Amino acid sequence: MVVIISRVFACSFMRRNCVPAFLVPTVLLSSLGLIAALSDSRPSSAIEIPVRGERAQTLSQARLWGCQYQNINVDRLAASNLDLIVIDHALGQPNIIVASPEDVQRLKRKPDGSRRIVLAYISVGEAEDFRPYWKRAWAEAPPSWLGSSNPDWPGAYGVRFWESAWKQIVYAQDDSILDRIIAAGFDGAFLDRVDAYAEWRGIRRSAKEDMINLVAELSQRARNKSRGFLIMSQNAEGLLKNSRYRNLIDGVTKESLLFGLNGPGIPNSRGDVAWSLAGLNAAVRDGIPVFSIEYIDDPQKIALARRKLESFGFIPFFANRALDQLPKSP
Repeated sequence: MVVIISRVFACSFMRRNCVPAFLVPTVLLSSLGLIAALSDSRPSSAIEIPVRGERAQTLSQARLWGCQYQNINVDRLAASNLDLIVIDHALGQPNIIVASPEDVQRLKRKPDGSRRIVLAYISVGEAEDFRPYWKRAWAEAPPSWLGSSNPDWPGAYGVRFWESAWKQIVYAQDDSILDRIIAAGFDGAFLDRVDAYAEWRGIRRSAKEDMINLVAELSQRARNKSRGFLIMSQNAEGLLKNSRYRNLIDGVTKESLLFGLNGPGIPNSRGDVAWSLAGLNAAVRDGIPVFSIEYIDDPQKIALARRKLESFGFIPFFANRALDQLPKSP
C-alpha cells in the first residue's frame, strides 16, 4: 500500500459508531441579515444563505461543536450550549428511527433561544449493513457496486461510488438518504468517507474525479431542494488541493491531525501533520472553516492540542473514539 493510502486509512478508521479493536479565528458575519439567520427564533428547514462564502462564514461562527452518532438523547443535546452538532439521522439504532422534523427543530434551538446548526451524517464512500437501504440478500448476491468488507469496521463495506445504483441510494432519487435528511429539516450534510477514492485509484484511474463529481451532484441536488443547504466534508486532504472540490464544500473536518495515527494518544509525525496541513491550509485560504477532531482525553495533551489547532485557525473538538457521548464544552 502506498504511503498516501495508508494515511487515508489512518485518518478514516476513527470516525462513526463502531470502535476498532486497536487502537479560523472567528469570521464576522458580513450583514445583519446573516446574523438574523442564526438568531431568528422562527423555525426553518434550513439556513437560507445562498452564497458559498456566506455559508462558510455561517459555519465559522460555531465555536463549540461536536459529533454524536450513538446513544443520542434529543433532550440532552437540545439543552447543551453547542453551536454546531453533527448527528446520525437514524437516531434509534438498531431500530433505525429516522430523525423527525420535530426532533431536528428542537435541536436547532439553544437554551437561550439562539440558533444551532444541525448537520446529518452520510457515508458516501462506504455502505453499512445496519442502514435502512441494506438488503439481507446482498450477503449471497451482492450488487455490482458493493465491494469487500472493511476488516477494521464490522458491518462496513467499500462501494464503487461512481456507479449510479449507489448514487441513487445516497442522493440521486426520491426517498434517498439525502432526501430524507432534507425532509427532516437538517441544515446540511456531513459527508464521511469522501477519502475512500484513494482506495480505488489502483484499479480506477478516475477515482479522484469520480468522487469530486459525486460531491458536485449531491450538492446540486441538495441546494435545488433546500437553498441554503450546507455541505461539510471529512478528511480527504488530497481532494482539498483541488479548487473545484473546494468550491463545492462549505466546511471541512479533520480527524487526528496531531495524535493517534500510530496508536491512541501517540503524537503524529511532522511529516504526517505537514501532509495534512497542505490540503487544510488550501481550504483556509479559500475561507473554508476547518473543524478538527482529536481522540484524546489527557488534560495536558488536550491543552497542548487546543493551542496548536487554534494557532492554525482550526475549531477543535475532543472526543472519545465511539462518538457516543454528548460533546463536552471546554
